[in-house]
Amino acid sequence: MKIKTLIIISLAFLPSLFYAQNDCFFLDKETQIAYNRADSSLFTGSCTRTYRNGKMKSICVFQDGIIQYTCGWSRKGILLDSVY
Repeated sequence: MKIKTLIIISLAFLPSLFYAQNDCFFLDKETQIAYNRADSSLFTGSCTRTYRNGKMKSICVFQDGIIQYTCGWSRKGILLDSVY
């Protein structure tokens, strides 16, 4: 239940992060677990997005398919939100 709550909170605050999931991972809609796109193993690592100006837009860190935390920044580099 905690995983679903964390993902729902993350989607509410950082929806653009999950639009980029095709690059790093995919989420199983039933279990809400992230899998590596290359070999379908549990995704461990981070997925980042940047603005055109090179500043960090968002980061999502996973451990064994479960979201550990997400952070999002404005175009000026101001932290907008972080969810642990």
